[in-house]
Amino acid sequence: GAQAISECYDSPNNHMTVIVVSASPGTGRPPGFEKHSDEEMINIRRKEQIKAANVGKYAGVAQLGFLSNEIKGMENGNPQAAGRVREAIKNIIDHTPNLKKLYLHSVFDKHATHKALTMLSLQATRMLDIKKHPKECYGVEASSGISWALAEDRIALPVTKMDLAEKVIRNYKTELAKRRYD
Repeated sequence: GAQAISECYDSPNNHMTVIVVSASPGTGRPPGFEKHSDEEMINIRRKEQIKAANVGKYAGVAQLGFLSNEIKGMENGNPQAAGRVREAIKNIIDHTPNLKKLYLHSVFDKHATHKALTMLSLQATRMLDIKKHPKECYGVEASSGISWALAEDRIALPVTKMDLAEKVIRNYKTELAKRRYD
């Protein structure tokens, strides 16, 4: 996240496209959002993503709106749903010109939906012509940390514009009400 934002902001050669796969309608309500319906939360989160994309000057943000049980389809007996998610991701990656880097959730993420999404994203990428594969692929962790992993197994990605990354992150009020990212 923050490294890609720093690297792509106002760059003539690097552009950032974000794929938000889940609509997250049933997630817990953070303080200040308890009375909002699922539909209202979906709309609030969509608006947050668009605001963040505008602040970070992303090339685009794709909001796919899948449900968590569709993303976890391979695990819960619905491989067709997982296939639809994988195909949607594949189509976006396939139509992203000059893809250099791909940032995914960490395969060690504690959230089952995030882990399933990482696996589907990797599968989607492998389905592409090899010329479309990114040069680099990172599994990142922003909130839980991976201090348990050996130092030689971790890469600290450089963030040259931390103030910009913080401005982008501040747009996610529903997330920031639940946890801190500093």
